[in-house]
Amino acid sequence: MHDFPSAAGLSEKRRQRLGELLVSWQAINEDQLKTAMEDELASEAPLGRVLLARGWLDEETLAEALSFQSELQRAALDPSLLDEGQTHVPLEHAIRYRILPQGTDHAGRRIVLAASPLEDEALKEIERVSGGPVTQRIVRESEIATGFRFLRGAGNALEPNETNVPLLGDLLIQMGYITRDSFNEALKVYRPERDGRIGEFMVAYGAISARALSDAVQTQIRAREAGQHT
Repeated sequence: MHDFPSAAGLSEKRRQRLGELLVSWQAINEDQLKTAMEDELASEAPLGRVLLARGWLDEETLAEALSFQSELQRAALDPSLLDEGQTHVPLEHAIRYRILPQGTDHAGRRIVLAASPLEDEALKEIERVSGGPVTQRIVRESEIATGFRFLRGAGNALEPNETNVPLLGDLLIQMGYITRDSFNEALKVYRPERDGRIGEFMVAYGAISARALSDAVQTQIRAREAGQHT
């Protein structure tokens, strides 16, 4: 007697890996994929973010590919819905899981925006704190960064190119000052209203050095200045 895969299992088997999908779309080539996968292993950064950092892929194509691969609907950030959503998804959860609350869908489920699909464990936790099922939608990575800045009260001060400035946590990981696992562990105890700025918290927590924070902040400043001249 054979165990036949479920419909969900068959669907999963049909889905291409992200890299294969992007190659099939001719968004990247095989050599770029091979190099990016090596970078992915070395930096612990997701493949999509590696490709973005290399300049081999644009955010819109990545978001479309992740939406296609995961069968999750694409969306666009609406900052006016963030404050309302915060009553259902605490800021520390939004930061920890890199999501943004964004109103409700036609069935009354909470909508959360993500740059990549949530893992099952993360989804269960978000549904627990929000009090019911949630609907995931895919947005660009820069929209997540912009949303976080709005939630932290910087929204009115954002310049047009501010969305191109990488988040501090991503920079610290990319620069090798902290592993993704260590960063995620620290986020589990981080409370924005109690701990303030995340960089200063990471130093006080002992996760990074003050020098590492300074280097990452200077990199953010250079990225901001470069964006102002493009």
